[in-house]
Formats: sequence, C-alpha cells, structure tokens
Amino acid sequence: MVEKDNILKGFLERNGSEVVNMLFGEWKLEDALVVEREEGREERVTFIIHFSILKQLSDKG
Repeated sequence: MVEKDNILKGFLERNGSEVVNMLFGEWKLEDALVVEREEGREERVTFIIHFSILKQLSDKG
C-alpha cells in the first residue's frame, strides 16, 4: 500500500515544489516535450563523457 510503505514520501520530499507547480501551473504539452528532450540530451551527453573517460583509462591501463 502506498500509505503503509510511504512509497511517495521520499519522492514528494525531493520533488514537492515541482509537483505543486505541475498541478497548479499552466501546463502545455509542447513545453513538456521540450523539457523531456532537453533532459534526454543532458543524459546522453553525461553518458558519452563518462564512456569517453572510461575508454581513455582502459586504453592507458
């Protein structure tokens, strides 16, 4: 159960203000899609950087 296991407690503690903004703010699908693309791009860049560093370290070792 969500209440019993406090499944949402940690999430809401970390993201509460964002959740409130999404619930009560004006929400547009186009804006959400832009944010999703930007976050995905950031994750890919981070992955590429980490992969490159690991590759360089393994090539030296």
